[in-house]
Amino acid sequence: MNVAPWLLLPGLALIVSALYLGEGDYLSIAASIWQFPLIAIGMAALLICAVSPQLILRRVKIPGAAFIASIAYSAYLIQKLVIHFVAQFCFSHNIALTSVSTLLGVELCVYAGATILFLAVERPFLQLRHRIAPRFFFVAQRCSAGRRVNLESSLPCRNIKRGNE
Repeated sequence: MNVAPWLLLPGLALIVSALYLGEGDYLSIAASIWQFPLIAIGMAALLICAVSPQLILRRVKIPGAAFIASIAYSAYLIQKLVIHFVAQFCFSHNIALTSVSTLLGVELCVYAGATILFLAVERPFLQLRHRIAPRFFFVAQRCSAGRRVNLESSLPCRNIKRGNE
């Protein structure tokens, strides 16, 4: 039974209700306790809907989504540092921290920093892993099958444990 079509509206309702809890001048105890779990459950419901072949969310191509997904870990690593620097910049130039320009500046700076971090650090090491790892995987696979492998830098098969030993 495919429940994904029935999760779209409840997922959106959970997210909207969680955001409504956080509205106001001060943060209530109920918002502190329930806001994150409601958003998490609502996003999980939307994710289930996004992978369902019956709904339009799976068929819609979002330009740039693959790139944003690839820099997401870099954005996670750099966001706190960027927020701190933008807050110091806004404080020294008398710009309100809650203004739209500040929030957009933080977003743009986080994405720019994440892109630089991804292109300068993460991507070269991923490429290095793809150059090194297939050779070791190939040797281990051949050795586990009981065949000798003669590569320029092959590892002796006796050092790699076989699956049934």
